[in-house]
Amino acid sequence: MPKITTEEEALAAVRENRFALGNMPENLRMPEICLEAVKQNGMALQCVPKKHITHKICNEAVKNAVRALKYVPENHKTPELYLEAVKNFVKVHECVPKKFKTRELINTALDTMVAALEFFPENLRDEICAALKSGE
Repeated sequence: MPKITTEEEALAAVRENRFALGNMPENLRMPEICLEAVKQNGMALQCVPKKHITHKICNEAVKNAVRALKYVPENHKTPELYLEAVKNFVKVHECVPKKFKTRELINTALDTMVAALEFFPENLRDEICAALKSGE
């Protein structure tokens, strides 16, 4: 990777290479560049300087890669963030803290699971629906 020395080069780099943020000098890791980086690769959140981490950057990171949740600071974990995570990967609902388990989040998780049923063979759909009804 060529040496990045300007904001324009930094922005172009994160758009071209989803791993570029981790390879650039910290003084070029500005908020708009960090935001673009997490839009390209949510896991880039781990390379965002703490002073630039915002709710918006965290939401974009999680929207792009649910695994980025592990890099979200506690003060940026919100009901909206977890809702975004569940929209992208329903299994995340298992690790959502109780205080963030809202009716909207639960309904979103259920809607996502029901939508996924179409990918299962019909005989398995019946079993899954029966298990859901019985609470197993």
